[in-house]
Amino acid sequence: MTDVWTEWARTWGIPDVAIADLIARITITGASEVAGRSESAVLADIRLAAAKRGDMVLWRNNSGALPNPETGRWIRFGLGHESEEGNKRMKSSDLVGIWRRLITEDMVGTYMGQLIAPEVKKPGWKHSNASERDRAQAAFAATVTAMGGCALRLTSDQPIKDLK
Repeated sequence: MTDVWTEWARTWGIPDVAIADLIARITITGASEVAGRSESAVLADIRLAAAKRGDMVLWRNNSGALPNPETGRWIRFGLGHESEEGNKRMKSSDLVGIWRRLITEDMVGTYMGQLIAPEVKKPGWKHSNASERDRAQAAFAATVTAMGGCALRLTSDQPIKDLK
C-alpha cells in the first residue's frame, strides 16, 4: 500500500522530517509508565483518569468486521471503518470522546465540546513507519488534529491527567 501521508507531503513539498515531527507531537509517552502493563490495563487507567477529571467522557471504539451468521455478509463496525481498503489507510483511535473546553476569555462559562481521540499503546511502544497499522493510526490522528480535535497516542494515563 502507498503511504498516503508521505505521498501527500511530497506533493506539497513538505519534508519527511515534518511528517515525523507531526507523528512525534501526537505521540505522548507517560512518565508514569509501568513496564509489563498490557494495553488493556493502560486503556482502563486512561478511562478512569478521564472520568475523574469531570470534563471529559471517553467511549471504547472497537472496530472490525464480522460475517452476519444469517446472510454471510460482512458487517463493518467502528468509527470510520467503512471499507477494507479505507481501513488500511486510516484506523480510528481506541477511544473517542468529548472534552469540555471553556471558549470565552471573560470566564462567563461558555463551553464547547472538543473531539478527543486517544490511541492507547502499551508502555515502551514506539511508532514504526514500516507498520501499515501505525501509519494508518497516525493518519487518523493527523486528520483529527488538522480539524481542531485532540488526537493523542498514549502509553499511560498521566497525559490525560495533565491535559489543560
